[in-house]
Amino acid sequence: MDVDSRVILEKTLKTSVRYYSICLVYNDLFAVTTMDSQLPVRLINTQGIEEDIRGRFHSKMYFNYISYCAFTEVSRIFVWTDRDSIHIVNDRSGANTTVTEDSIAATGVAVGPDGYIYVSSFDTKSVVYISPHGKIIGSFAVGLYPVAISVSNDGNSLVVASKYEIKLFKINRTPENIP
Repeated sequence: MDVDSRVILEKTLKTSVRYYSICLVYNDLFAVTTMDSQLPVRLINTQGIEEDIRGRFHSKMYFNYISYCAFTEVSRIFVWTDRDSIHIVNDRSGANTTVTEDSIAATGVAVGPDGYIYVSSFDTKSVVYISPHGKIIGSFAVGLYPVAISVSNDGNSLVVASKYEIKLFKINRTPENIP
């Protein structure tokens, strides 16, 4: 295997708890979901300083299961999941919304630049599409058990990954579904 000299370890941060997922919030700040903490979502900066997310996003905390998180700086929407609930915080307005849907078994979450949220649902082999205000728009089958999801920077493509397969979807915006 070739070693790529473009990637160089800059530092290693020691943390107080184990983390499950991580997403970039700002240049030097990450949101992380925890595996073994009373606080399911924490912030950690590049200096290794951890803080309670409630101080930054003024949000309630919920936790029922393994959690995933996503943020987009464009719309300033922060989202985290706890299996059958999706928690949405608008960093600009401070608005908090929780979407609870028993049929969603969240295995990943992504936020597009328009603030629309995509949640991969393992049990239903689908992706659920949610407005920035928490309204479930719909869902579509992806033909695999999704474990991770991502939206392109321009909001036109969606990537869904399973254990052995990655699928790329074009996001079709029609007059009926344009935000």
